[in-house]
Amino acid sequence: MRYYFRAIKDIFRYGVFRYILIPGIISALCFLGLYYILNEALAPYEHWLVEKWPFALGKSSIEWLSDKFSIVVFVLSFIFLFKYALFIVMSPFMSLLSEQVERTEYGIISDQIFKPGRFIKEILRGLRISIRNVIRELLLIILLMVLSLIPLVAGFSAVCIFIVQAYYAGFGNMDYTLERYYNVRDTADYVRRHRLIAIIHGSIFLLMLSIPVLGWFLATPIATIAATHQISENKNLLSNVKIRQKGI
Repeated sequence: MRYYFRAIKDIFRYGVFRYILIPGIISALCFLGLYYILNEALAPYEHWLVEKWPFALGKSSIEWLSDKFSIVVFVLSFIFLFKYALFIVMSPFMSLLSEQVERTEYGIISDQIFKPGRFIKEILRGLRISIRNVIRELLLIILLMVLSLIPLVAGFSAVCIFIVQAYYAGFGNMDYTLERYYNVRDTADYVRRHRLIAIIHGSIFLLMLSIPVLGWFLATPIATIAATHQISENKNLLSNVKIRQKGI
């Protein structure tokens, strides 16, 4: 948690507001656009179960369950898609922000030269990471949602779904720093070995992202700065590791 308080101070210390305005506008547009698209896509299925229920008995209970289930599906789908949309479109901006924090705070200077092509490279890497993580996260969430149909397991499944979401959210925030040192496979291995850190970062990020407007502008930059500090101070990152910067 201390890395997040430190990240908030860094926004003022290092004048990184330029990394907040444009990404914040992108976040807001993603949020509003995704909300509209998802709402339109799921609306026809909102009362599907009620319409298919053949009996008068129990129909009110089915309506109640259908409403609650629709809300859960909408919220989980929205968080899932919004998170990955941000990771893809934010990758060039957050990579530069992470690099500036490393350079200013730790004197680590990347040998990657700023070029327009670098934006494309980072977006492609972000897309590759996101596709990889989407498949894994989606399979886990589907499994947990199936298990949640069992009454005694429902509460436990809900907690596990949040942990899974947090892990992959933390993965995305950590990758803005790790991409300068590891290829995709080694990045995944690093995050796996530090899964608790990823879950903590992801949990805080998701909670910040749930704050309307303010969260859209600040959640990603603050989480990126916090993850950069924690990774840069981890001696396992740079010691006894062969640095790889070969493509995406």
